[in-house]
Amino acid sequence: MPQSKDYGRTIVVQSLSLLILSGIFLGLRLYCKVIRRRGFWWDDHVLIASWVSFVISTSLMIYEVQLGFGKDINEVDPAIIPKIGLTGTIYGLFAVLSATWSKTSFALTLIRLVDGWMNWFLWFLIVSMNIIMNLVIVFSFIKCTPVEKGWRASVPGSCWNPLVATYYNIFAGGKSLFSPDSTSLTLGAAYSGVVDLVLCILAWMIIWKLSMRTREKVGVGIALTFGIFAAAAAAVKCYARDEF
Repeated sequence: MPQSKDYGRTIVVQSLSLLILSGIFLGLRLYCKVIRRRGFWWDDHVLIASWVSFVISTSLMIYEVQLGFGKDINEVDPAIIPKIGLTGTIYGLFAVLSATWSKTSFALTLIRLVDGWMNWFLWFLIVSMNIIMNLVIVFSFIKCTPVEKGWRASVPGSCWNPLVATYYNIFAGGKSLFSPDSTSLTLGAAYSGVVDLVLCILAWMIIWKLSMRTREKVGVGIALTFGIFAAAAAAVKCYARDEF
């Protein structure tokens, strides 16, 4: 008899690792501003809100794992599945907000360094990204009538064709969640990945024009280029959508 797979531990370790690393970087950023007596700006407040949302989403993910998320569905108590689905829906809300606000914060930081067409373009990215990504949240709550059917399949009612939400989410944003009406609910990839890539390119363009030593420019640029990995991950999710 094949041994069943349980990815719960892996999910928890990865989630906590990302939470701790992001918290360290945020803490260092805020610490530097405090010791240099530089007040917080909108990008700082938005980034703090993003991290708080990340804390909430990570906590919900850990709770989901405790309920049985990560195991083969045949090993999960059927009575618990609706609770996992509801928790996953709420998790998705905070996960999307965290991702959207982190990109928004980065764009706001760049806006402080530019003017002209680049300023307007960054504002376009911020507005369009927030609209597109937040629609993922809206759709997760209105795709079924009544709303409860979205996480409790036994409730009488109707839902959209699962492909409608799935393909929009692939277009929009970034994660995979269990859903009772399909194997997984992909919370996006394409547009979010494009925004990551564009912000990295713009950051390099801006940094290279600043009055800094080349070594410092390269160092800052490399740090900002980590967004390319997020864009690459998004591209993989689009290509291999059936596996996520």
